[in-house]
Amino acid sequence: MELVNDEYFVISSNCIDEIFVSQIFRHFAASTFMIEERLRVLVRYLGAARLAVETANNNRRRWQTVATDMKTKTRVEDLEQLIAAFPQYELWLWKGETDPASGQVAPDVDS
Repeated sequence: MELVNDEYFVISSNCIDEIFVSQIFRHFAASTFMIEERLRVLVRYLGAARLAVETANNNRRRWQTVATDMKTKTRVEDLEQLIAAFPQYELWLWKGETDPASGQVAPDVDS
């Protein structure tokens, strides 16, 4: 009888672990998607031509593709270059938050 309970516990434990991992994965995937979407919003806001001039990546076509082609994956390099050239958007890009007191703004807040 105790063996059945132990087996039940193992099965329940595995199910709980699966659910927990699934929730973490969904949260991570959602937050990654949100960062990618904010990056695209910022690229559209700043414009491909401006980004080609003010970032290390002078390929206007790449910035235009990032802004408009949802099938194209954004790269870590894209994010790094945006933050290096426009540090005032870093908090917004990572977390979707602003802190005007420390100069961290969102695209629609920037004047």
